[in-house]
Amino acid sequence: MMNDEQFTRLVRRYIDTVFRVALNYLKNPADAEDVTQITFEKLLKEKQSFESDEHIRNWLIRVDVNEC
Repeated sequence: MMNDEQFTRLVRRYIDTVFRVALNYLKNPADAEDVTQITFEKLLKEKQSFESDEHIRNWLIRVDVNEC
């Protein structure tokens, strides 16, 4: 599990990407915000370790699309 500092860094880095992907799928900003929040909640609870930032980015996008 990651600490608060790591989580905050990842949110700042990827929140725009996650939101844009959700918005592209859902075409509704409010729904895209909800899915973005759910995606980052899942990241916070995720127990697996990630190999790199690219691995985290890909995981976030996959979870995001699945939630849409």
